[in-house]
Amino acid sequence: MVVKEGAVSLEDGLAKYLANITFDSLPEEVVSYCKLLVIDSLGVTLAGVRAPGCREMINVVSRWQVPNGSTILIYGIGVPAPLAALANGTMMHALDFDDTLDTVSYTHLRAHETSLHLVC
Repeated sequence: MVVKEGAVSLEDGLAKYLANITFDSLPEEVVSYCKLLVIDSLGVTLAGVRAPGCREMINVVSRWQVPNGSTILIYGIGVPAPLAALANGTMMHALDFDDTLDTVSYTHLRAHETSLHLVC
């Protein structure tokens, strides 16, 4: 592949663009949709917290509890981020609500974990 001198890679261009975004620069419809995704994520977590296998997942993951760790929702236990993602993702997807929010696309399938890990 030939790259022109001074050309910026797609990754570098995207990283620079994202590094310069501020909350105030986001369009209102983006902020509103992200809020909807966070509310949806919390709702499906509440619904899935008692689903088969979720309590067992929390029991295993909570063995790696650390101060100032990422939060396991509902339980408030701090663990390393990958384990919080595993536990929270298990609860969020336990009852398979993936296709009940979006009417046009499936943008929220992985946005649950992403949005909440940015918050937590």
